[in-house]
Amino acid sequence: DEPTGNLDTENGANIVSLLKSLAHEKNRCVIIVTHDLSIAGQADVVLRMHDGEVALEG
Repeated sequence: DEPTGNLDTENGANIVSLLKSLAHEKNRCVIIVTHDLSIAGQADVVLRMHDGEVALEG
């Protein structure tokens, strides 16, 4: 949950970049729960929860 929530902007961006790189290199899925739209916007797939229902964004 919010892997970058307690980090400054630069280190938060570095962590997100690292997670994306590792996921693509190792063909793995990384699940991140966040309220930060800038982080969600970097994901390959975004699922949004609203009123208890999950929907694919986009």
